[in-house]
Amino acid sequence: METYEINNFFRLLRLGIGTEVYSNFPDLTEEEWQNIYDMGKKQSVCVLLLKGINCLPEEKRPGEELIMQLTRIKVTVERVNRKLDQKAVKVCNFFRKYGFSPILLKGQGVATLYPKPELRTPGDIDIWLPDGREKVTKFIKEREPEAEVLFHHIHLIEKDGMDVEIHNVPTLMYNPFTHRKMMKLFKRWKDMGQETDLPDGAGKVVTPCDEMNRIYMLAHKYRHLFTEGIGLKQVIDYLFLMKKGFNEEERLKTVNILKELKMTRFCSAVMYILVDMLGMERKHLIMEPDKAAGKRLLDEIMIGGNFGIYDERIDREVKSDSIQSFWMRNKRNMRFITDYPHEVLWGPYFKIYNWFWRRKKHY
Repeated sequence: METYEINNFFRLLRLGIGTEVYSNFPDLTEEEWQNIYDMGKKQSVCVLLLKGINCLPEEKRPGEELIMQLTRIKVTVERVNRKLDQKAVKVCNFFRKYGFSPILLKGQGVATLYPKPELRTPGDIDIWLPDGREKVTKFIKEREPEAEVLFHHIHLIEKDGMDVEIHNVPTLMYNPFTHRKMMKLFKRWKDMGQETDLPDGAGKVVTPCDEMNRIYMLAHKYRHLFTEGIGLKQVIDYLFLMKKGFNEEERLKTVNILKELKMTRFCSAVMYILVDMLGMERKHLIMEPDKAAGKRLLDEIMIGGNFGIYDERIDREVKSDSIQSFWMRNKRNMRFITDYPHEVLWGPYFKIYNWFWRRKKHY
């Protein structure tokens, strides 16, 4: 993909998320518009692209056919968001009824940070039940024997196509020392949730406090970098969390936690993308951007797309629990060793531990 097209793609995104005001924009060919549209689909940000295109004068916009494609995606996204909001409330109420304390993670909760929540392309519903792994697993397996139990979540496949992940812990780290520190933080944050109204009167849910989200949303991206990949949608989520604001004391506290978790390099890389590519004001920075690490992270994002599903370097036909998969995944992650050695070097250890854990638990 040409750098020229990537730059125009980001200009449209900045217009769409409101970090840039229209001044001028080049005349693009039909092929160039198609390439930008393909990038939008790959990153699950087509609706934000359409919002950016609507900021252009008529003569600068793409042809009617492309506008109609984007509009159809927008209508679908809005409809799915309404259904997911309603289902998220329903699922949370169900678990609350049985004495659990559900906290809605990411997705529909993060969408409320957007100026227009309905414009965020949705995914699964992620709910954290901080009520003890054994208790949660037993409750779900009694009702859904086919539910897939993984180390940090249980995957429920719903008949309506709106999948639900029930988290025992919000995320994990390969490094056992930083993982243990993060678990202690989650133990504290579980009682600091905030009541949030989902759009269009769907109902109320509990979402993580801002302090938790500043760490957790980064850690979630960090983990996915070493498994499948991350996309721009998740980075834009973080941009809107940053724009919500924090004071200097909160910023310093966040930085200290990131130091303990050995995630400062990753945070600085994300900060580069937020400021230099997505136009976030520097006043919203947690820490100074790292241009070199940021460019390397951006390359990964642009190659892999949303959660790395377009990354052709990953052979998805290899059985996930096989020795071949173990070898290939760890070999893949070695390209991150310079930037993130604390996770890369502990990756093989965690995968071996997880393999035995699943068999011991008969999951």
